[in-house]
Amino acid sequence: MSNAGADPIVRASRAVLVLALAGAACAFAPATAVGSAEEPRRHVLGQDPEDVRDFWTRKRMRRADPLGIARREPSRAPRPGSDEPGGPPALIPPSGGPSASRTMSGGGASATETPLPASHVAYSSYDVSAAETLVLPNSLHGKFFFTLPGDGRYVCSATVVNGANQSTILTAGHCVHDQTAGWATEVLFVPGYRDGSTPYGSWVAKTVLSTAGWVSSEDFSHDVGAAVLYQNGSGVGVEDVLGGARGVAFNQPRDQHFNSYGYPAAPPFDGGKLHVCESDYGGDDPTSGNPKTMYIGCDMTGGSSGGGWVYEDAAGAYVNSVNSYKYLPPPPSNNEHMYGPYFGTTAQSLFNAASSSATGLAPGPPPPPAGSSGDGQPPQTKIFSGPKKRTKKRRVRFAFGAAEAVTAGDGVVFRCRLDSGRSRDCSKGRISYRVSLGRHTFRVEATDEAGNTDPTPAKRKFKRVRGG
Repeated sequence: MSNAGADPIVRASRAVLVLALAGAACAFAPATAVGSAEEPRRHVLGQDPEDVRDFWTRKRMRRADPLGIARREPSRAPRPGSDEPGGPPALIPPSGGPSASRTMSGGGASATETPLPASHVAYSSYDVSAAETLVLPNSLHGKFFFTLPGDGRYVCSATVVNGANQSTILTAGHCVHDQTAGWATEVLFVPGYRDGSTPYGSWVAKTVLSTAGWVSSEDFSHDVGAAVLYQNGSGVGVEDVLGGARGVAFNQPRDQHFNSYGYPAAPPFDGGKLHVCESDYGGDDPTSGNPKTMYIGCDMTGGSSGGGWVYEDAAGAYVNSVNSYKYLPPPPSNNEHMYGPYFGTTAQSLFNAASSSATGLAPGPPPPPAGSSGDGQPPQTKIFSGPKKRTKKRRVRFAFGAAEAVTAGDGVVFRCRLDSGRSRDCSKGRISYRVSLGRHTFRVEATDEAGNTDPTPAKRKFKRVRGG
């Protein structure tokens, strides 16, 4: 592949724009056996986890390309595709308690309603705030970095799901395998990513998997991928560090209300923020194979591929598809339609294979469990958002956290101070001040459950100018 600016890569042999535009084991309920779905394909990477982490510097993460594949109008005639056996409905419950069983609370961000013509699907679209990105369930979503051999470095999105090995993530098939380049290498997952911050560490993939339909013929009806992550040096999986995992649902009714999560990186997005599209099921792609892919309304672009579609019922929230592709204008295609594979027996077989795959220990210092420094070291306080260096706003707002945790409920306490004012508790991870004209300095420090206080509090300097 080659990339011309921010535009998706064009391949004449393909028909769509791919958007790689892109808790305890005892609580795990295994999926029921599936019928005659073809066995998924599996590839053990065999790379040193320390080498992979060293490879993915912050600069390389920032410069990773949102993966794009072909684009042209779909055929008017439906594709026959490969038949898939039906199966009984199956639910893998989420882990981590009520906080991991919900979808979105809004994240403090304002949603943009997108009314469209009657033939299109209306949806809401918003960025998740810095503070909300770091708490369940939003922290279960992350960026998925990888290399395609002989091609380049790319980024997709992925979701932590409740696998028996507590180390399973789901993404799109085209994020783990390409027919020309082969299997992805240097695969790294960063949950809770925000503008270069890796608050829960970076997790190296031991094994990547995809469906036979995607690996052999790039059938978008089966564009589902998975990765099994190494445990950290203490033998703890990503699910335990995050405190939960999404559930997964198979062979369910298509007519659901979905929240689609991802990290869009192609304009107008910058790849630094978790983005959500909230939409009802819009319909199926009649030109796809079987099972038919389905679509929702969504404005996400490159980098969002592989991000989970989550629906919620009284029992919990479940991943039920992933961001896969879009068609480009002109009509009858619609760039406001995001397509994803139906999770039937093939997707279920893939999940079962990933969930039961062996993980392993990754050498090196592990990321500490949420709520504790884990090694007697003080937490590292970080400011995630705040005013610009020059602002006209009379009221300024800050969001912040620490590598170990983000709220007092996680065992970390935050103290905030503006200028020479009195220090005050701000353990909710956000605070606002009304400020006068002139220069100001905001400081915040974290103290973990063991009493370790950050010796170098985070600070942000700014100046309020006239005009607010």
